[in-house]
Amino acid sequence: MLLSPRLDRLDEVPAARQTADEALAHKIPVIHVASRQTYGVPRIHAEPRRLGQRVNRKLVARVMRERGIQSPIAAGGTR
Repeated sequence: MLLSPRLDRLDEVPAARQTADEALAHKIPVIHVASRQTYGVPRIHAEPRRLGQRVNRKLVARVMRERGIQSPIAAGGTR
């Protein structure tokens, strides 16, 4: 007897959204380090779009927040 029908799906492949988030999560730190850790959400969001990849700004913001990546201005530092 199963406790929940959801338990059957635990062995399934990750969702497309999760896979896309992980791919973006690998690109964001690279862009951030290449900018000498000065780019915030707007500029990091613009970089993949410039290369032709469609990326949602809120997704970039969420991934950056989850990973603790922020610009020095957002962190309260000086320019």
